[in-house]
Amino acid sequence: MSLRAYLLQRVNYLELKLRWHQIRAKLENLRNMLEKINEKLLPTLEPHVVATLDLIDRLLEIYGSKITSVEAEVNRKHGNIDLRMVINRMHCVFEVKGRYAIISEEFLNLINISRTFVDKHLSSFGVFSKAITDSKSIRILESKKYGTINDYSIGLLFLPINTIEHREVRRVVRKIKKGCQQLENSDEDYKIVVYDARYTPVSTELLIREAEKLLAKKYNSHLNGIMYIRWGLRNRSKELIPYLILVPNRNVKNPIDIGPYRSKQSSDILLEPRHVFTVPIVIKIERTEWIDLLDIKPGFKIFRKNVLMGYFTPP
Repeated sequence: MSLRAYLLQRVNYLELKLRWHQIRAKLENLRNMLEKINEKLLPTLEPHVVATLDLIDRLLEIYGSKITSVEAEVNRKHGNIDLRMVINRMHCVFEVKGRYAIISEEFLNLINISRTFVDKHLSSFGVFSKAITDSKSIRILESKKYGTINDYSIGLLFLPINTIEHREVRRVVRKIKKGCQQLENSDEDYKIVVYDARYTPVSTELLIREAEKLLAKKYNSHLNGIMYIRWGLRNRSKELIPYLILVPNRNVKNPIDIGPYRSKQSSDILLEPRHVFTVPIVIKIERTEWIDLLDIKPGFKIFRKNVLMGYFTPP
């Protein structure tokens, strides 16, 4: 299935799901956007679409029958709105933001360090090596050599997020500020900027602090809250789910009630980022064919030709 077909299938499924719950659903603008966009540009749109669909799906779980209307990609004279919903008879608009490209000075530096790691510690075959870096030096945590493996080596190189998160959070703030400006002329009851932070190497505590600082500014007095999407686990099934964190603006006349977010997600587990990592692999390729670069089995066990080389676990 192509990326376009997959995204359209998700849109159609969610639209049917909303209507099954007797919710007025208007997702045709989102569907039209996916159908018309150039194939080469589609991957740049995909993260935004996925974040929007995941947000709608999760809000449906939290509010249920209190939602009566959902409209995506709303066209307006003063600019489009990503999402408009009627929840508990209140009109709400959401501007969805996120950082989906990993290209930055910090990540390019990590790639360069990975090359040094490969040259020094994966220069021969049959090696499994796990290490941690602070962007300047490399400390080996575990290293093993397997004489029976003569065509493959693998490494795990971890970078703690506390070495880069204060630079990364500035990018988050810039995107949220842009969303605040886009909602400035909206006249709905609630205006919320949503930031998809599932792939952002910044702690939730720091994200919340930055949101509170932004909401305290007078020029954001029109904003009712800032919401983050993070990864979570459904406690019973261990299913990976979007976890919503709402930071309300306490300075407005109609502050958002965060009670439903706490109660409906009380049994779910918020996953906190601790590291970013690379998985450098050195492999001998003798002929052109399908090659499995990574064989991970239950328990995060890394195998090569049925030999257990190590575990895909953080420090």
